[in-house]
Amino acid sequence: MHLLRFQLIRSRETKTKKLVERSKNKTKTDIGNYYSWIKHLLQTPIEDYRKLVINLILAPNLINVRKLPYQESYTIIKNWLDKCNDLKRLDNYRNFEYRINYELNRAINNVIG
Repeated sequence: MHLLRFQLIRSRETKTKKLVERSKNKTKTDIGNYYSWIKHLLQTPIEDYRKLVINLILAPNLINVRKLPYQESYTIIKNWLDKCNDLKRLDNYRNFEYRINYELNRAINNVIG
C-alpha cells in the first residue's frame, strides 16, 4: 500500500518536473504560434460577438502580448470592425469607437492578456 502511494507521488513529481521544463523551454516562436489564431481572426470578419472579441481577445492581445502602441492597436481593431460592418451592420457604430478606447485602456490598466 505504501509502496503504491510512493510510486504515485513519484510519478506526479516526475510529470510536474517535465511540464516545468517544457514551459521554461518555450520560445517566442512557440508563443507566436500559440496566438496565431488571433492573427487569423483579425483577417476574418464575424457577424456576432464582436464586443466580446474586442474585450476578451483583441485588446488584451494587441496591448499585452504583442506590445503594440495604443494608436496602432486602435487602428487594427477599427479596421477589423470595418470589415465586420461590411459583413453585417454594427448596431450603433459610434459606440464601437468608445468601446475600442475603453477596452484598450482596460487592457493597459489591468494588464490582462
